[in-house]
Amino acid sequence: MSERAASAKPEKLSLTCTVPSGLDSFIAFIGSHSTIEALITMVQLDNRRQQAHIDASGIARPRSLDFLLPAFTDPKYELVALYPEHFLLGKTFLMIYNQATASCTNYVAANDRHIRNAQSGGPSASRHSYPHEVYDNLVDLLYWRPVPAEGSPGAVKVTKAQAKRRHGPQRSARPRSAQILEGGSTKDDGNGEYIPTTFGATPFQAMELRCWRR
Repeated sequence: MSERAASAKPEKLSLTCTVPSGLDSFIAFIGSHSTIEALITMVQLDNRRQQAHIDASGIARPRSLDFLLPAFTDPKYELVALYPEHFLLGKTFLMIYNQATASCTNYVAANDRHIRNAQSGGPSASRHSYPHEVYDNLVDLLYWRPVPAEGSPGAVKVTKAQAKRRHGPQRSARPRSAQILEGGSTKDDGNGEYIPTTFGATPFQAMELRCWRR
């Protein structure tokens, strides 16, 4: 190996769509710990703003996420071997390069279905020990919906609005045709049934009533 090749730093690879499809069910692409934690912090702040807004006004505001944060513009990912015994067959290993220390570490598939440091067989040498609860926490925060706190001005406004809707609109706010039906008289149609008359209605409104009788 030449001196130039030995000192060269690893290059960034562009993964095409065929790579994830070819590794489906074997390799998972997940956000790194720093990326997920940054997203959680951002969503938590937005949830607090939403809660404060609905407590004051009773109206839920739309989400306002900062898509210029590095977690969006430059996210970091990790590769997780879902089935290490299939991914690393026989005595094959996964080499991980550490840019900070300029060193490589080999990882192999262990009996407990984890990828562990080949130089240290201890249980604490797991490469990926990322807890699933962190992802669940992010999902819960994203699907969270604000509710006015009890006794807040927003809760009072929501209660008044709900009471107003239960009583329905006043008669003056109803459609004109409904007012005519309520205000008109009735007559016998000859079969013992009573239908509203069109007394006082305009020709167009009378046509509406005739269609209604049919």
